[in-house]
Amino acid sequence: MLEAHGHCDPEIRITGHTYVEKSGSIRLICNATGEDHSPDDIDWFLNGQKLITDDANEVYIHKRVSLTDKTIYSSLEIKSADMSDAGIYVCRTSDLQIASARVDVLNGTRISLNLIQTMSKEMEQIRITDMLKIQIERGSTTHG
Repeated sequence: MLEAHGHCDPEIRITGHTYVEKSGSIRLICNATGEDHSPDDIDWFLNGQKLITDDANEVYIHKRVSLTDKTIYSSLEIKSADMSDAGIYVCRTSDLQIASARVDVLNGTRISLNLIQTMSKEMEQIRITDMLKIQIERGSTTHG
């Protein structure tokens, strides 16, 4: 919010997808605007644990500061999300502004596979039942 004297009210927010498929990427962006200047830094947390860039686990944090907007932008990307990546994500500025977002990781692949297996079994049972029915009907017409 721009004031008459040219300074902004502090504001912070997180944007991004809150539902992610397992093995998909979690991408969140935190924008924080300071009152007289941009906040110096942003930290990310997942369920209370501080996150850092970690190539081995494919966790990437990037930051960019806009002096004209008095805003710091930080993006968090977790490639190949696992069920343990679900939870409450918090971004916190050096000015102690805080925003949070809940991210759910959906294990859709397993559910789909189970559903396909169940449907295949049911379809096989239907086919067997239909074949028996046809054989019974044919048997009754030839003998009747």
